[in-house]
Amino acid sequence: MDRFRAAGLELQELGARDLARIQDLLERCAEWWALIHGRAPRDDEAEWLLHDVPPRFDRRRLLGLAAGGGALAGLLDAADGWPERGVTWIGLMLFEPASRSRGLGAALLAELDRELRAAGARAVQLMVQAQNPRARAFWERMGFAPMASARVRAGRLVNDVTVLRRDLAVPAVDGRPRGRGAA
Repeated sequence: MDRFRAAGLELQELGARDLARIQDLLERCAEWWALIHGRAPRDDEAEWLLHDVPPRFDRRRLLGLAAGGGALAGLLDAADGWPERGVTWIGLMLFEPASRSRGLGAALLAELDRELRAAGARAVQLMVQAQNPRARAFWERMGFAPMASARVRAGRLVNDVTVLRRDLAVPAVDGRPRGRGAA
């Protein structure tokens, strides 16, 4: 939380009232959409994100980082209890270009870890696309390790993806998450 305050940001729960702010962030991340989906974001991407949830889960976390009620610097979308109880799936963690490489992703993940450990979660999983090596390097620095590979359709593209997982049994060290696959 100190990293957020130092950057003039606060963590906020997002919902339907924030559709315009979410859409604005997604449009400011157009290069990510082109990389992953092969196209620019559509006008309804925020609404799609709000309603795109796994078939069964315990709790959805849609969190944003912003200065007050202003524009979002980033967001995290995660579903507790999917793909199985005790596991949280991170569907998306995205930051506007100006907010990247400032430690906000690691800080947001550390905050999520604290909440998940307190709730008794065992692990965190996510999927990263082969064409996004910076994202994969970030997740691996955070202690995630590969557990499966697949090909999935995203927009116009069929992407090679890797499912990464980090067990939460090992506590964080020096504010950096540690778990299975940690260096």
